Amino acid sequence: MFPSAATISTVGAKGEQPFQPTTGDWNWFLEFHNDSSPLPSCAKEYANVAFDVKTDDRVQSGVVGTQNVRMAVRIMGGDDCAPNMVWVNGPPLVWDHWYEMLLRIKWDPRDGIFEWYLDNFNTPYYSNLRIPTLYTRPAGYVSPSYTSLTLTNYRWHAPWAATIYFGPLAVSSTPSSVRHAF
Repeated sequence: MFPSAATISTVGAKGEQPFQPTTGDWNWFLEFHNDSSPLPSCAKEYANVAFDVKTDDRVQSGVVGTQNVRMAVRIMGGDDCAPNMVWVNGPPLVWDHWYEMLLRIKWDPRDGIFEWYLDNFNTPYYSNLRIPTLYTRPAGYVSPSYTSLTLTNYRWHAPWAATIYFGPLAVSSTPSSVRHAF
């Protein structure tokens, strides 16, 4: 949940601040990173799947983004030195709303799968059944399929604190076991 000032004032712990995005697209909050093996000098790898809050404001340091604030996801994979990158714009961000997200990901440098279910586990908000989700290194090997899930709060150009609430989280190899995890 991206808490508002009203929520923080009633239930926030000491030091927590309402969520305020920076301008642009540096408000990362959930990332799946590839392996950390040495990369070639041509590499343009970033997190394979990264969730973000984007705004249409011109990027400025120390300024809160207010124009078209929305959730988004960036999906990357394929050739390490010229990766495929897809941005998916999500809905306008709603403060004080617990988003329920379900991700279906098949890690593959060519024939990956990425499905994003948002507040409706019956119909994907976005679905691509053939999208690169892992990198292929120049020597021809695929970056290992283990990826680390990072709950981040990277906000470039933001000198202020901001709070995001996460949880609960379930990881499984079958959709039915995730849907019935709680």
